[in-house]
Amino acid sequence: MRAHAPGSLLMAGAALTRRDLLAGAAAAPSALALRGSAASPPPGQRQEARSAWDEALPALTRAEEEIAAFKRAEPKGVPFAVQWELDEAFSDLASAQNAALEALLLTPAPDAAALAAKLARAVAEMAWELPEGEATMACIAADAAALASQP
Repeated sequence: MRAHAPGSLLMAGAALTRRDLLAGAAAAPSALALRGSAASPPPGQRQEARSAWDEALPALTRAEEEIAAFKRAEPKGVPFAVQWELDEAFSDLASAQNAALEALLLTPAPDAAALAAKLARAVAEMAWELPEGEATMACIAADAAALASQP
């Protein structure tokens, strides 16, 4: 068994999984509210977060709609060479959807409803497995803490 630094989240025998981190992020608003917390971010920061969110969410929706349209239009029973090209095109769409998902998850949630939507997307898409998975989980935890500090 690998030893971890004292005070680490990975103490011997108690590895913290990404799922554990996500569960903690979901619980953080309640825990922080009970403990009392820092002042709310200034209104300008909240508006900036809202604007960024309002751009990122439609971008993800468009990417998901493009994948759905591609699947509806995809021909069946085509020759291998044609299927190869279709698979390449789908891969490009899936990459764009993953990038849009990561962009959304890395965008600060402007309110509790946005955080709930972010958590639902993260779980549904297993976002912790994406290239920026660790960063997205940290952003979700930061969102929970920031929203819990608001009056």
